[in-house]
Amino acid sequence: MKLPRLDLNTGEILRGKALWADKHRSRYKPEPTDLADLMERAGPMADAVRHEVEWGAISFWLMGGHDTSHPALAASEISNGSASFAVGIVWEALLHENGWPVLSGEAVIPLLYSFTENAQSEARQVAAKVYELWEQADRPHVDAVRCKQAFQCLTSAVRKGLIDPLPGIPGF
Repeated sequence: MKLPRLDLNTGEILRGKALWADKHRSRYKPEPTDLADLMERAGPMADAVRHEVEWGAISFWLMGGHDTSHPALAASEISNGSASFAVGIVWEALLHENGWPVLSGEAVIPLLYSFTENAQSEARQVAAKVYELWEQADRPHVDAVRCKQAFQCLTSAVRKGLIDPLPGIPGF
C-alpha cells in the first residue's frame, strides 16, 4: 500500500495540482512574467530573447497595438510604413545574428542582407530611431504574454535539439 504524500509545512495530504507540483518541484518553474526573469533563465541566449521580446513589442506598437496614434513617430518625420519595414527587417537580422532558433529548422537568410551596405545602414538607423521613440513611450507591450511566447519558443527549441539545453529552460 502506497502512503499519501504530505505537505511538509501543513501536514495535509497533497492532491491534484499540489501533488504534481510537489513531485516535479525540482524541474517545474512557471513561465517568466517579465523580461528580466526571462533573460536570466535564457542564459547565453539572453540577448536573442531580449531582441525577440523588445522588437516584437515595437512591431506591435507600430501596428497600433491598442491605439492608432503615434505622435512621437509623426513628429520624427518617419512614416509608419518606413518604420514598420525597417523594424521588421532589422528585427529579423538581429535574431539571426544572435542565434535565435528557427523552429522549422530551416536556415533563413534575413532580407536585410540582400540590400546594399548603405541601405542596410539606413534601415538600422531608422530602426534605432524607432527603438528610441518606443523607449520614450515607456516600452509598451513588453508584457507577460510576449515573455511567455519567447519562453515557449526556447523550450521548444531545446526539446527539438535546435539549441543546447539552457539552465533556466526545461528540456524534458
